[in-house]
Amino acid sequence: MEELKVWGFEDTPSAKEYLAKYLLNYIHMELEALPREEWDKTLSTWAKICAFAKSLIPKKEEERQELYKRYKFDAVMVGIAEDVRHTLMGMYSLKILKEDDKPYKLIPIAVDIVMQIGEGLQAYGLKREVLEYIKSFFERRA
Repeated sequence: MEELKVWGFEDTPSAKEYLAKYLLNYIHMELEALPREEWDKTLSTWAKICAFAKSLIPKKEEERQELYKRYKFDAVMVGIAEDVRHTLMGMYSLKILKEDDKPYKLIPIAVDIVMQIGEGLQAYGLKREVLEYIKSFFERRA
């Protein structure tokens, strides 16, 4: 992939904020709304979303929209796919994630980065115990 600056990923501090506000916030909200016994299944789905989003990176806007239409994505699903695509591009641009890394590695790396916020996690509505669960799930997967 070519060198590019991606909005929200101009540097590591901006990436930390983007990851907390968007990617991890989506996952966190979904987990919090589910019984704990469904968390692993949900996180497995997020791993698949990351793989799908990576496949979207080289595709032009029109091509992506055709895929969304073919697979009957609703507006929320399109938004999540586009945001995860954007997040992967940002993490590649900062060289935090390597192109040959499994796409799902985005999530535990994001947790590591965001955990550095410390007490500020609450400002983003994130709970340390949920983030630790997410991280441990992906460590078990590796």
